[in-house]
Amino acid sequence: MGTAPTSTLSDFLEASRLKGQVNPDDFNRVVLAGHSPPDHERQIPSEGHLSAAVQVLGRALEVNPDEAAVLRWFGQERIADFGRMTPLEIVTTGRADALILYLDSVEAGSSG
Repeated sequence: MGTAPTSTLSDFLEASRLKGQVNPDDFNRVVLAGHSPPDHERQIPSEGHLSAAVQVLGRALEVNPDEAAVLRWFGQERIADFGRMTPLEIVTTGRADALILYLDSVEAGSSG
């Protein structure tokens, strides 16, 4: 008997943290479904970038606890400081660390 699928972003992040790995199917269902461009326009993070995506999403929830807003931000918001890329696109290019620093500056009131 398997575990029940996670249904909220917080549940997904906690399950990923506890397991020490990210389930790509849960990532697609919880994070991408309905909150990012259509499949043909979407860049899905490789397995190597999934854990970075989880770190970015966790930090984003610390800055803004509204899960729906964080999911929209991650999949749809274009950030001028990153060449109008979405956070999802930024993560897939391996720049998650820079995105976390950006979130730190947003929280401090100097960006965003």
